Amino acid sequence: MLSFWLPALAGVLVTAMAIASLRPVAFRLSLVDRPGGRKIHTSEVPVVGGLGMFLGLFVALGVLPIEARPGVEFSAICAAFVLIGLLDDRYGLSPWFRLAVQVGAAIWLAMESGLSARFLGSLLDQQAIVLLDIPAILLTGLLVAGGVNAFNMIDGIDGLAGTMGLIAMGSMAVFAFDSGLALQMGVAMAAAGAVAAFLIFNLPLGLNRGMRCFMGDAGSMLIGFIVAWLMLNVSQTPSSGVEPAAVLFAVAIPISDLLWVFGSRLRRGQSPFHADNSHLHHYLLKAGISHAGALSILTAVALAMSILGMLMVEANASGFVMLGLFLLCCAILVSIIVNVDKWAKWLPAAFMVARAGEVRG
Repeated sequence: MLSFWLPALAGVLVTAMAIASLRPVAFRLSLVDRPGGRKIHTSEVPVVGGLGMFLGLFVALGVLPIEARPGVEFSAICAAFVLIGLLDDRYGLSPWFRLAVQVGAAIWLAMESGLSARFLGSLLDQQAIVLLDIPAILLTGLLVAGGVNAFNMIDGIDGLAGTMGLIAMGSMAVFAFDSGLALQMGVAMAAAGAVAAFLIFNLPLGLNRGMRCFMGDAGSMLIGFIVAWLMLNVSQTPSSGVEPAAVLFAVAIPISDLLWVFGSRLRRGQSPFHADNSHLHHYLLKAGISHAGALSILTAVALAMSILGMLMVEANASGFVMLGLFLLCCAILVSIIVNVDKWAKWLPAAFMVARAGEVRG
């Protein structure tokens, strides 16, 4: 286990040093998030968290044992997503262009490395569903793009996307450890170290206001891809014994938010990428729950769902049962949050704020 904790520590240290060094540079390069519109911050905030996490991850992967290092395809796509994200943070790119890049990168990954969503689990009468090459590759593109966008869209309040990513990576590390999967364990630990360091600069702690930093699209795309890659690797490795439906529990909040927001926008006849205030965290904030309170609530739910997924694996539940339970939980979760006005009054005063609407975007 020491050989996996060292890369995590390297990820923490390098990411922290990289972000601290990049913050002053960000102002000169205009890599900052400016106040205005739906944002609540009143000053320019550096958007270098994504680049800092990538540098920390790159070093951490080099510290891993040889057998636990991912192929060049993984690092290449991480670098490409960070580059596209930085360009988007600086200049603003079309969401459809970003989507095309995400799908294309995932399809290339599936074709070059053989990693694809081929095994769908025991969804029908305990019979495993296995896709042919082309459908599996196309589904991989859809799933990776969905994961990347889920984390991109949930990055609306400080600490949320990073915390959700850290929980998902931790869950994948547990699955990998239980199954003896060195590669998946190594990447999960290395990435978790980088994300944990970023959260030092991003959690709504008050004490870190002077060194505040956002991850930007570069960071959310990086985290989304890493989580999607880990979920595919864990669920598509026969020796893991983990049903594909089980790994969904680790990303219950991002998936619920993505499905709810896309569905809401399409019902209104809008583009699914049209920015608005229909995210799950917006409902909590508009109900008068504080920034830290909303983060605490969503974090607690995410942890509970991740643990539920692990328990389902331990119980050897079928993929059909897992998927049904996951969808039911997501539906209940969304229903409770969008009706937050009916129960927010029962929350402790520490969760509330005098003003509503704490949101970045």
